[in-house]
Amino acid sequence: MMDSSNNLERRLRMFLSEIQPNPRSSTSSFPASSLIFDGTLDEVFGGVNDYIPDVRIGFHEIGVGIPYHVYARISERSYPKRRKKGAVVALYAALYVLPEGSDTGLHIKLGSHSLYFYTAGLIWSQAPLYAKIIGVFIIDEERHMEYLEKRCKKYIEKSLAKLVGEEYKERVTVDTSTPKTEYIINMWRNVEKFKERIEEYISIVNRIAERCFNRISKDAEKLKVRVLYGSSDMWFTLPMHPLRINEGYVSGLQELFKVIRGGDIISSELTVLPNGLCMFKAPIKNLGNGEAIYIDRCRIFHYTLSFSLVGV
Repeated sequence: MMDSSNNLERRLRMFLSEIQPNPRSSTSSFPASSLIFDGTLDEVFGGVNDYIPDVRIGFHEIGVGIPYHVYARISERSYPKRRKKGAVVALYAALYVLPEGSDTGLHIKLGSHSLYFYTAGLIWSQAPLYAKIIGVFIIDEERHMEYLEKRCKKYIEKSLAKLVGEEYKERVTVDTSTPKTEYIINMWRNVEKFKERIEEYISIVNRIAERCFNRISKDAEKLKVRVLYGSSDMWFTLPMHPLRINEGYVSGLQELFKVIRGGDIISSELTVLPNGLCMFKAPIKNLGNGEAIYIDRCRIFHYTLSFSLVGV
């Protein structure tokens, strides 16, 4: 018989207490410092509105919404292709509202992260409007990285129309991918337009998350997973303030990578925004020493760039 909700919560809290962040594991000397979003899952027990994790470069904490002079260079990290037996994984659903003219109105991304001290922070860094932890699972057999979310997607596809209702059955996409960066930027620029309906959208995500958890729990033995925590109360919203930027910005860091070499060190200005987006102002030689402003999900900054704070 599955543990009670209270027992499951105690088990997860004990597990999280054993995962202590070690900011000094990376030094402040260039280029070892990543952009880190310190946010553990226990921070979002009971749900949190306007959630923002602590942010740091190396072990230096930085403020959100404040521009910092940094040196940066490309430092891409490799993604593991498989999860090892015994891995502890948090499965989540993240909500995006897509702009007019896109294929659907709501995009619900299913994803997973190994459980460690900045799991919630990395989910936040994908700039969703809302994120729901579906559950935390132990993988009892080596699997590919998207094993749980792809299984969840299959479960949901069979009953999507029933879960979302007649009004939304043609307007909801459930996928394991994140929307295009330009769509996410447009979403945050226009967040006031759909702010009043956000609770309705959140209820759709919650129904999908509940169905996914119930099906995985039912098939746990067959799937070779164990339930560590079944989440009915781990979620967060981001501060729903409209993104105010001038025209002329560049959508996505990939455009920056087209004009700099892998070994180049560039002097630039970095701003982490409250909505999980990061803004990067960098001088580009072929603009006559002018500057371009690049905006992307903070997660991309974490995985592709290394930083050194100037004057620290």
